[in-house]
Amino acid sequence: MTANPLRLAVVALGLLVLNGPAGFISLAPISSPANAASNPFEIVVVVNDHAITQYEISQRALLLKAFGIEEDVEKRALKDLIDDRVRLSAAARVGLPVDEAAVDAGVSNLAAREDLTTEQLNAYVGRFGVDPETVRDFVRAAMSWERVVHAKYGDTARISEHEVDAALSLTSEESEQMVLLSEIILVADEQGMQRTEAIAWQLFEIIDDADEFAAAAIQFSKSPSRQDGGRLDWLSVRNIPPQVLTRVLAMKNGQVSGPIQIDDNVIGLFLLRGIRGGQPVERKPTTVSFLQIPVPSNWSADAASELIEGSETCADLQVAVLEFDPETDVAPKTKDDDTPELLAQAISRLDLGEAAIFGDESEEQSVIMVCRRSEQGSVESRNQIRNALYLQRLSGFGQSYLSRLRSEAFIEYK
Repeated sequence: MTANPLRLAVVALGLLVLNGPAGFISLAPISSPANAASNPFEIVVVVNDHAITQYEISQRALLLKAFGIEEDVEKRALKDLIDDRVRLSAAARVGLPVDEAAVDAGVSNLAAREDLTTEQLNAYVGRFGVDPETVRDFVRAAMSWERVVHAKYGDTARISEHEVDAALSLTSEESEQMVLLSEIILVADEQGMQRTEAIAWQLFEIIDDADEFAAAAIQFSKSPSRQDGGRLDWLSVRNIPPQVLTRVLAMKNGQVSGPIQIDDNVIGLFLLRGIRGGQPVERKPTTVSFLQIPVPSNWSADAASELIEGSETCADLQVAVLEFDPETDVAPKTKDDDTPELLAQAISRLDLGEAAIFGDESEEQSVIMVCRRSEQGSVESRNQIRNALYLQRLSGFGQSYLSRLRSEAFIEYK
């Protein structure tokens, strides 16, 4: 079977989904092919005490060509190899190396995605002059980094039901979700990308609030928005780069993203100021889960209001109520045809996580809060969305962590 180089490129990038884009740092001149032929094992760069030879660069460049990548392959190869050294160093520090059996399986999986055996894959890249060990090195670095990112961020990246609901609403085309951001855009200059990444991380570590973000944008940002403290108008999610959107949708208002690589020589930091939906077009059936907590007659006039003010989620409200009365029924309810009309109307006016005091026709009061609002969808579709969001979030964490490690790495050009 003949391998399609363009598809192989996609497969290879899929294998490296947690790695983020290739690193971009100021490069010393790369040896010419003639010099490489006379001394193929000449050391070109040392990364954290690990050498990269001209032979490795040439081999990785040939592998990139086999994957259908044609432009600046030697520069891209060196950048990729530097990142690989950084990834492998991180895996070694935390005791997560990949053994040879795992590499065998990884190469086999890479080949299988292209409907090839390992032998057929090696034969295909061999036509470009690629040694099988070069493929193994490529896979080893990718798998090592995947283990590092899963170990470091696996729990943090878990996706909540609310986030699955939000993703379903985005794909429903009921409304166009809008995001309000501030930005700091840094562009690598003659000092190179490594220095720019270091500056981005320093800013991330010292910015504590919106005012400090605005001051840093005025001083450091290269975007026209710097004149307004980095503030942007409302943007459609369709107009935000995927690597930025993935990160900001997982943030809370007022939170600052870590550095995000946007282009070859551009890094951005973003402050989330708000998210809103567009105008509904045609609503699909939804499932609404809510809490309704009766207000006891012996409560003071302000007790219910204080309860609402201290609760940002249904879990907060449940805990607070049980502290007052452990016997209170705090189980969530689902709005359906049996829900009283006045109560249903009150719930429909609340946003997710919003609470209010509700009084019915009998003048009895209760605290109501919307816990979950989602379109009806199969368990399979929700699991697919959850898995996709999880991998996207891990990818974002991996990109930021790699940028940080790269900025801290010892990189010496020979």
